[in-house]
Amino acid sequence: MMKIKITNIPTYLKNSEFYQNLEDEDDFIEIPKKLFKKDDTVESFEDFKKMINISNFFGVFTYSKSLTKYYINNSKKIFEYYQKNTSSPEVKNMFIGLSELKI
Repeated sequence: MMKIKITNIPTYLKNSEFYQNLEDEDDFIEIPKKLFKKDDTVESFEDFKKMINISNFFGVFTYSKSLTKYYINNSKKIFEYYQKNTSSPEVKNMFIGLSELKI
């Protein structure tokens, strides 16, 4: 776990259900280290998977531009990886969110 001051939550995570439910910006919260990234860059498939998990945890309302761009350029690889887990609610929600992208 890691402690982070609410005001230090990255901008890309502020448009999320989790963030909107926080009250005092001077407070600290604890979140799992694996579910935090200072920026929204997605340069590899590992970055993509991490950002999907972070997005699910925070309940982001829209995916970041970097994640969206990676998806557009690598959708075949992403579908091949996730097709075996389509019964997972997280994977279903990811595909629903990605299918709503305007390309």
